[in-house]
Amino acid sequence: MGTLLKVTGLLAAIILPTSASAYTIDSGSTDVGGLDTLIDHTTLGNSGNGELDWVQSLLGTNYSLGDKYEDGGLTPMLVDGESDIFAHALATSPEYFLIKIGGGNWGGDTHFLYENQNNAAYGVFALNDFTSTCTPTKQSKCNIEINRVSHITAFNGSGVSSIPEPGSIALIGFGLLALGTAKRHRKHA
Repeated sequence: MGTLLKVTGLLAAIILPTSASAYTIDSGSTDVGGLDTLIDHTTLGNSGNGELDWVQSLLGTNYSLGDKYEDGGLTPMLVDGESDIFAHALATSPEYFLIKIGGGNWGGDTHFLYENQNNAAYGVFALNDFTSTCTPTKQSKCNIEINRVSHITAFNGSGVSSIPEPGSIALIGFGLLALGTAKRHRKHA
């Protein structure tokens, strides 16, 4: 019985959600979720389908361009209490979004792909993601401010179907429980 309680306690610790750090804007009135995951970065030309081709090479060809935020539609907001973390409202709740750095004379990569995993209504990113791509010889050109963001593009589609993370943890837990139960039954037989 003690082993069953230990296994049950272990499963509860694994399966129960943990609190993630969430950011807010507008003096705490709007929750924008946590920092989204930077998937990859590169430098692309300014013309053609370079962004779409690059994203499809990473995610698969079933992804397509979604909303594009630029000029008057580009309004990233500094999150409360932070100096380099910004949130941008996303209208279509995309799975991924791309940020392009512009402004000329930039010393790092120009395109950054994020997985929008925390809060589908906002893309949340850190400016230091951009400067981390600067080489030592180009550091003098790597001064980044939010006004260097040229545009944000959403990408919609569906990737390879996979079990969501909580589901896979639950499957592992149930497998451990089954192993423990089988061992217990063998011991008594």
